[in-house]
This record gives sequence, C-alpha cells and structure tokens, in this order.
Amino acid sequence: MHPGVVVLVIIFEGAHEVTLHATHAQAWRQLMEFVDRRWEARFGRTPSPIEPEARADEFFRNDGDDFYAIIDADVSELQDALT
Repeated sequence: MHPGVVVLVIIFEGAHEVTLHATHAQAWRQLMEFVDRRWEARFGRTPSPIEPEARADEFFRNDGDDFYAIIDADVSELQDALT
C-alpha cells in the first residue's frame, strides 16, 4: 500500500483552507467543526440537519463559490523524492 494523506479543502467567502489528515474520518470531523462554528452566522436560528453529510451539503449549497473537497492523495512519489 502506498503512503497516503487525506486532504481537506474548504473555500468559504473567498478564503482557502487546506489541511492534511491521516484519515478520512479526521478530515470529516474538521469539516463538521468548521460548519458547526459558522452555521448560526450563515443561517440564523434555522436548525442544522442532524446527518453530517446533509449538514455539509446544506451549508455549502447556498453560495456557488463556496465548496469543500475531501481527497485521498498518494504521496509515495514525494516520499521517494525526500529519501
């Protein structure tokens, strides 16, 4: 198995955030924290969906310029170049 990393990309209100994670679950958890911290500012007192995937979809649906991506990346070539 090749060494990998999970990349979380969030583009929100023109700001770009890129973070690296060991697992998909860690990236998803950080995405949910991002959404939950900003939910009330974006939607007021409208309750957020309980299901995490629905919550993320709803949060990023309102603005075509905002989005997120969770990407599995193979970094084996980088590791080979560094050794």
